[in-house]
Amino acid sequence: MTDLHRVTEPAFVPDIFVSGVVSVEDLGDGLVRATFHARQISPLDGEAERVVVAKMVMTRQTFAAISTTPPKPIGTSQTCDGPTTLN
Repeated sequence: MTDLHRVTEPAFVPDIFVSGVVSVEDLGDGLVRATFHARQISPLDGEAERVVVAKMVMTRQTFAAISTTPPKPIGTSQTCDGPTTLN
């Protein structure tokens, strides 16, 4: 039997810092594309700008879950060697 709650990360997946959402597009068939930005100072003119840093395609249900689920506090992290307490 397959455990649908099992999560694996066979390759490193980096964190991406985002400041906000640029847009959420309805792609049809129950899918949306969310585009995220980070604020930065332009190296060209020194002005503040929003730079697109990630685009994610997901189901409407996933987007709704992300939008309404409060973040969990950091305290323990599961690693290959078992749980590790973060200080």
